[in-house]
Amino acid sequence: MYEKLSKYLEGFNYKSLDIDDVWILKFGSIRFKDSSKNYLEDSTIDFTNTEITYRVDTHTELDDIIFNSFKENSNIFDLKYLDKDIHSQFYDDEEGFITTGNLLSLKVHIPTRFSRYDSNYFGEIVPIEKFNVMVSGSLFAAYAKVSDYPIKTFIGHEFRELFKNIIETSSKFDVPLFGPSPIHPDIYIIKIKDNSDDTSSKINYKIDNNDLFILIYNFDQEIETIISYIFIDISSVLFNFYKAMLAFTSLVNYRLEIKDRLNELSIKYLDFINTKVYHFFKNSKRIKECNNDITRLRIMLLKYDLKKLGYSSIKQKFIEILSDNKFLGGFEDYFIGSIKEIDRFPDSFKYIIEHFENELRASVNTRIIVLASILGGIIGSALTVLLTVLLA
Repeated sequence: MYEKLSKYLEGFNYKSLDIDDVWILKFGSIRFKDSSKNYLEDSTIDFTNTEITYRVDTHTELDDIIFNSFKENSNIFDLKYLDKDIHSQFYDDEEGFITTGNLLSLKVHIPTRFSRYDSNYFGEIVPIEKFNVMVSGSLFAAYAKVSDYPIKTFIGHEFRELFKNIIETSSKFDVPLFGPSPIHPDIYIIKIKDNSDDTSSKINYKIDNNDLFILIYNFDQEIETIISYIFIDISSVLFNFYKAMLAFTSLVNYRLEIKDRLNELSIKYLDFINTKVYHFFKNSKRIKECNNDITRLRIMLLKYDLKKLGYSSIKQKFIEILSDNKFLGGFEDYFIGSIKEIDRFPDSFKYIIEHFENELRASVNTRIIVLASILGGIIGSALTVLLTVLLA
C-alpha cells in the first residue's frame, strides 16, 4: 500500500517511510448574498476609509442557520461543534459577503448516482462517496482517506454544491458562483510511523507539482484533531484570499455597470437630439434624465477609484499574511496569480462624460434660442394681426 507515494517521496530524500495513513484535503469557500436586500441602495460610503462597508445585519444568524440546515439534510451525519471560540471575521460588499464562525465537523455521504461530478471520473477511478468536512462560516475543508498518490477527487466540488443547495433551500441567502473553490492545490496529510529512536512528534512540509505534503511523525491524535489544527492555522489566509477575490469580483462588475450607465446616457442623449424642439415636455424629461445620469456617473467614477484603492489594500494585506503561513506560504505563485490586477478608468472616459455634458448644455441653449425665435415669430404675427383688426 502507498507504493507510488513512497516512491515519489523517495525523490525528496524521504526514504524507507513506514506510512500509516494518508488523507487528501481540499479547501474552499462559498459566498452568501442576502436576496432580500438591495446592496446598491443600502450601501454607504466612508470617504475616509479605503474599505467600503455595506450594511448587512443578518450575518450573525449564519452559525445557527448553517448548523440547523445541516442537521436536517439527509446527506450529512455526525454533525457537531468542534470550537465555538474562533475569532470571527466578516467582509461584505455589493456582491455578497463571506465570514468565519464556529468550527463544525460533519460526515457527508453522496452516493455515486447523485454525484454532480460523476462524469469527470474515468476508467477504474470512482467518486469518493463518503468523506468528512469541517466548516467555519463560508470556509470549508473536505477530506478523505486515500489509498495512494496521486488521487483524482472532486469531494471539494461536491460539498460546495451540497453546501450551496442547502443554504439556498433553507434560508433567505443566495449562494452565487465564486472561486476558485475549492483551491487548486491538493494537500496530503501523511501519518508516519517513525521506527527510529526519535519518538518526538514533528511535522515536515514539502511542496511539489502544486501539491502540499504534510508528513506527521509520532502523532497520537485523531485525524479530526490534526485537520482542525491545520484548518484554524490557515483560515485567516483563506479568508483574506477569498476577501480579495470578492473585492475583485465587485470591482469588475462595478466597472461593467459604469459602462452600462454610460451607454444608457448616450441612448437618452441621442433620443433628445432626435426629438423635435416643439416637444417641450419630452425634451424637458430627457434633459433632466441626462443631467441625473451625468451626476451619477461622476459619483460612480469616484466610488470606483475608492473601491480600487480598497482592493489594493486588501490584496497587499493578503500577500503579507500568506508569506508568513507555514502551510500555504509556498503557494505564492498560485494565490497571487489568481488575484488579478485591474486598471483604473482611463482619463478619456471622464472626457467622454464631459463631452456629453458640454454637448447637452450647447443643445439646450440652441433649442432655447430656436424656441424663443419661434415663439417671438408667433407672438409678432399675432400682434400684427391684432393691430390690423383694431385699426380696421
